[in-house]
Parts: sequence; C-alpha cells; structure tokens
Amino acid sequence: MIRLYRALLRLYPRGFRADYGDQLCHTFEDRTRGLSAPRTFLAAIADVIPNALGAHWDNLRHGLPVAGDVRLALRQIRRAPLFSCVLISVIALGIGINTGLLTTLDAYAWRVAPGITPDRTLARLLPLLSYPDIQELRERRDVFAEVAAWDWNTTAVDFGAGAEAMDVSYTTANYFRMLGVVLAAGPGFPDGVDLAAPPMVVIGHSLWMTHFGGSPDAIGKTIRIMNLPFTIVGVAPPRFVGTRVNRLGSQSIWIPLGARTILAPGTRDDLRRREAVSLESVVRLAPGVRPADVSRLTAPLAARLTQLAPEQHRRFSLQAVRLAGMEQEDSGTKELVFAFFFIAALVVLITCTNVSALLLGRAVARRREIGVRFALGASRLRIIRQMLTEALILGAAGALFGIVLYTIAIKIAYATIPEVIYGLDPSSATFFFAAVFALIATVTFGLAPALHASKADIGEVIKNSGTQSIRRGRLQAGFVVIQLACSIPALVVTSLVLIDMRRGMNINAAPASVVTMYSEVMGRPATSNATFNRIRQRLAAIPGVRSVAIDAPFAVVWGEQEPPTFGPGSRIQQFQVSDGYFATLGVPLLRGRAIAAGEDQPESVVAVVDEEVAARLWPGESA
Repeated sequence: MIRLYRALLRLYPRGFRADYGDQLCHTFEDRTRGLSAPRTFLAAIADVIPNALGAHWDNLRHGLPVAGDVRLALRQIRRAPLFSCVLISVIALGIGINTGLLTTLDAYAWRVAPGITPDRTLARLLPLLSYPDIQELRERRDVFAEVAAWDWNTTAVDFGAGAEAMDVSYTTANYFRMLGVVLAAGPGFPDGVDLAAPPMVVIGHSLWMTHFGGSPDAIGKTIRIMNLPFTIVGVAPPRFVGTRVNRLGSQSIWIPLGARTILAPGTRDDLRRREAVSLESVVRLAPGVRPADVSRLTAPLAARLTQLAPEQHRRFSLQAVRLAGMEQEDSGTKELVFAFFFIAALVVLITCTNVSALLLGRAVARRREIGVRFALGASRLRIIRQMLTEALILGAAGALFGIVLYTIAIKIAYATIPEVIYGLDPSSATFFFAAVFALIATVTFGLAPALHASKADIGEVIKNSGTQSIRRGRLQAGFVVIQLACSIPALVVTSLVLIDMRRGMNINAAPASVVTMYSEVMGRPATSNATFNRIRQRLAAIPGVRSVAIDAPFAVVWGEQEPPTFGPGSRIQQFQVSDGYFATLGVPLLRGRAIAAGEDQPESVVAVVDEEVAARLWPGESA
C-alpha cells in the first residue's frame, strides 16, 4: 500500500514532494500499521488529496516563479511603451492579414455557398446533362438519394419600375429542398412542376428588400419576365444566389424548369430531348456512397446514356465532386487556394522575422541590465524564461488586437459591399488560429533573441565593449535578408492573383474603350439573329461608336466529348461571334484571318481557335 501512497504524492507540487516526500511516507506507514487494506486505502486518499490541494494553494498565494516572471514582464513592457506598441502592431497586422486570407478561403473555397445547409452527402455532378438523363439518375436509388438540376441565363425582369438585367435560374421543383435552403417567405415551388409550365417565381432576398421592403405581402404579387407575368411564390434567404459564390451580389430569381417554354417557345421539346445537354446537377448521395464511388457505380448507366446520345455523350462518364462555393475540380481554383496559402505562409515568416528583429534590438538595449542580473547570480535559463514570458504577453496582446483590427475592417468593408463580405466575421477557428499564430511568432522567433541575450559576457557588458553590437549586426542582417526573401515573392504572387482575378472579370480581355451590354431575344434563331443585327446597326449609328460586334453566350465543352488530345477533365470555351469581333476588341490574329461578313450565320463552318487548341489538335502544323 505504500506504493499507492508514493504514487498519490505526485499530486503535491514537485518542490514540496522533494523536500517532504520521504518524511510523509514514514509517517503514513507508522500511522496505518495494523489497519486493513481498505481502511489504509481510504486513509491514503483522505491524507493526500486535501493536503495536496492546500500545498498548491499556498504556492499560488505566495507566488510561483512564473507569476514573478509575469509581473516583471509587465513592468518591462510599461517601461518601453513605444517598443511594446510597435511589436503589438506588427503581430496584429500579421494576424489580421492571415485571418482574413484563411477566413475567406474557408467561406468561399471550402464551405458550401451561403444559404445552403452544409451536408457531406451533397455533391456536384459532372458533366452537363439533359433532363431525360436526370430522370435516369433519379432511378438509381442505390447511388443517388435525390437529384436536382438547373440551367440559367440573364434576362429582363420588370418589378414595375422598368426592366433590369438579372440572373434567371430554371430549376427542378426539388432544388431548394435538396440544398436545404430555407426560404425567407412563401412556400416555394410545389412538386411536379418540372414538366409543367406554371408562371411562378422565387425572388432573391435583396430584390425582396429593395422592391417590397421585406413585406410578406410580396407573396402573390406579379412581376414581368420578358414582359410576361409571373407570380411570386417565395423569397430566397439572404445572400443565396445558387451553388457558386462567383455570383454573389448578383440579382437573382428562380422559375420552374418547365416554365422556360413560356419565355422561349422554341425550347418546348428540350425537356424530352436527350440532345438538349445544358443542365447542371447536384445530388444527394445514398447512405454509404462517397463521391469517389459514383464513377464506378454508374459506369453501366453512363455506357447506356452514351448509346442513347452518342454525339452528346462521347467518352462519357459521371463524376461527383464535393459541393463547395468554388469549383474544386477547376485547376484555377486549386491555383488560387495554393496562392492564398503561399501568401499566408510568407506573411507569417515576415511577421516573425520582424518580431525577432525587434526583440533582438530590445535585448541588446537591455544588455547592461542582463549583465547585472548575471552578476547577481541569475542563471541563463532564468534569463531566457523571463524574455520569453515578455514575448508571450506581447504576442497575446497582438493576437487580441489583430482580431479586433480584422473585425473592424470587416465591418467597414460590409458597409461597402455587403453581399460579398457578409458572413466573414471571425469564428472560433479564427480565434484559435490567432492564438496559435501568436504562440509560434513569439516563442519560436522570440527564442533567438533570448538565446543571444543570455550569452552576454559579464565583463564585456560592464566594460560596454562593441562585440555585442557586431554580433547583433550580423543577426539583424540575417533577419533583413529573410524579410526581403519573403516580401518579394509575396508581392509577386499577390500581383499575379490580382491580375488573374481582373482577367477573370474581363473574360474577353477588352480594353477600357470597349463597352459591353447584354440583351437576350427568346425565339427562333432566324428571328433572334435578325433582331440582333438591327440592334447592331442602330448601335453603330451612334456618334462616337467605332465598331460593334456580337458575342453570344459561350458554351462549355468537356474534354470527354472531344478528341483524346485534350485529355479527360479539360474544358473548352466555345463562343459564337459576329464579324468584326476581334477588330472591336483590338485583338490581333497570329495567323489566318478573322470571321468575315456573312460567315456568322448558323450554317457557317468557319472557326478561329486559340494557340493552345491549335497546338493540341495539330502539333507542329499550321491550323
């Protein structure tokens, strides 16, 4: 039983146990001699636990060495307020920038889009499908618990004050329910309207607030889409614009898939034609099915769909990817995420080297104080511990200030672009990151100045020789090199990311003198072409307009449907343009000629390709 008692003695503080442990064991052994084992066990518990708690309380009351370090560190910080403020500001800026980067990635790249209920069983299905394909997928209950689909474009919507260009999504009836979207008002679409054509609409939350002041009376009101009446049956939740965050801030409405025939009578048969491949789809996977399993489990179905529509489903396979705000399968998304992480890592290194340089300068300035403490008997470990305690307190203050700084910046940005910024408030993960960042920045990079200061020679310090200044200069020069090595790549990567984002917003790389406008004409191709030609002629007649060209909405062609030289998963953007398109944009052609007048008709067989397509299809040859 004495072994048990010795084990319980570990509950005492180490110093107390070292001084009195043997004496306590002898006393306990004499006091419990002759007692039974259960009584001895209870006596050990009753003796150790209350007394161990009392010993710990005495240590706290009289002050531990760490508490003394904290008090001394606070005095040192008060003695150098300017240094302390600069160091706290450096740490706060580093934490604020990294918090913003990682919070943005978490909100846009990893989470689902705003308004959608997070669910690991939700996945985006690739590639584009037709409505008969969607019906085939719904029959595979062993793979998909539910399947929803949609298509979208931009069209004219009138709330009573004039037409506005808005994003219109044509969705299946289960679209909102499957995504877990809770409508702010109204019942939404009833079941069974996929093939019907009811003139009903769900409007975006911002439209509800702007045109109806958030009143529930908006349900049942009528708006006009392409000058045709549609009844409002629901209001989407705040910030919901669909499954992708690249449409955040846009004005959006949703109508049933079958109601597209009201706006475009020429698409009446599209829901029955397998050749009408235009629908994006999202699925809820069956229990036990992972996104990686979908391609294997649906291989027989994909082969059957290939036989039913060989032109549209050539080399066809179904792929499921995790549903997130940004397309995870897109190489551009992966590069953007990598760039964000790279910049965040460089900011960490820059911040930490700045912290080290400041702490080193502070340590050198205090070398006489440190030398005196050595002379009075302080150990090297005691000096290192004291300086690290000061660094930890400054780091904790910097972390707190960084979170406050980030929160204020988010509030200011929210007042400017609320639809995009809303939802980027710091979370519990943000506070955890700030704490870890402060710990790493102050302990890891505060260790070098502490070690440097603890090597001080008492004689040199008292004589105030210049050896320490030489050593300090070499170490600080190393910090400057590290900062430059990190700052230049950070600036370069940030510039490239901003340039890429700017190009993404200007997909045609048009110069500032080019103005774009959007207009949609529903009807037969011949009628639409004639209408666009009349619009083009009237625009060209406006004084100051040099040239006008038409660029039809582009189609995305998947590599599985193209020659194998493109490789699986690659995507090609296909544009339908009029003559004068390249001249209007100021884009010179490397070889060949542009599309001539009269060659922009539906029966035309001419095309202009970019360098990458030409190199893949005809390597080493002229396209």
